Amino acid sequence: MEKLDSTPWPDDSTAVPLEAKAGTLVCFHGLLPHYSAPNRSPVSRHAFTLHATNAGSRYSPRNWIQRDASLPVRGFD
Repeated sequence: MEKLDSTPWPDDSTAVPLEAKAGTLVCFHGLLPHYSAPNRSPVSRHAFTLHATNAGSRYSPRNWIQRDASLPVRGFD
């Protein structure tokens, strides 16, 4: 992980967990620090993640989401 800011992450004494009921849509900026603790429940946790950029964004080759030439990255104007 590359640290981009010196602001410390909250620890368990200051972090505030937010529970989201099944079917809840949670939206936030991709640069917002966020964390999901391990699922210790016997029930699987399902999630759908959508990553969106605008057409002027430079898509980093280091990004973990990569697509080949048959399905190029598209942006929004």
